[in-house]
Amino acid sequence: VDDSAINRRCVIRSLSSASKKLAATGWTYAEYETIESAQPHLRRLSRDSNVLVTLDQSLESRGGILTGSDCLVWLKSLDFKGVIVSSSGDSDIGGTHLDLGASVAWAKPLPPIHQIQFDLRRWFTADDLPPTPPLTPRSCRSPPGTCEVTLFVTEAEDLPDL
Repeated sequence: VDDSAINRRCVIRSLSSASKKLAATGWTYAEYETIESAQPHLRRLSRDSNVLVTLDQSLESRGGILTGSDCLVWLKSLDFKGVIVSSSGDSDIGGTHLDLGASVAWAKPLPPIHQIQFDLRRWFTADDLPPTPPLTPRSCRSPPGTCEVTLFVTEAEDLPDL
C-alpha cells in the first residue's frame, strides 16, 4: 500500500527479480494507494499465510486518512496470518512498525535482491512459494495444489537497475 505508483512499481520489480532467482514467479500483485482502499482485500485475505503486505506510513497525498501504523494495529486485531513488511524511509517509523507487529522493516532504498530472497525463504517454505507458471495462459484462480501469494506494495526510492 503506497500513495506513489512509481514506488509500488519499484517494489514489484524487486520482488519479481528476487522471486525469479527462487524459481517462484507465480505471484499475484495488487496495488492500493490508501489503507482504506486496501482494507476489503486485506480483510478477505487475513487468514491466508501466503500473503505479503508492504506498508508505507503516510498515504495522505492520495486522500488516505489511515497510516501504516493504523493498518498494522488493524491487521493484528484481525489476527492477520500473512507477512507484513514496513517500507518507510523513516527508520523511526520502521522501528514503530516492528513494535506493532511487522515482520521486517525494509527502509528506503530497498534492500539488495539477495536480502529480499533471504527474507522470502525465511517467511515462506519452498512449498509455499508460488510455482513458476506454465507458458500457457492461466486463469485468475490458482490451480489445485498451488498457492497464490498476494502482494500489497509500498514505497521505495532509488531502486537500482536489476
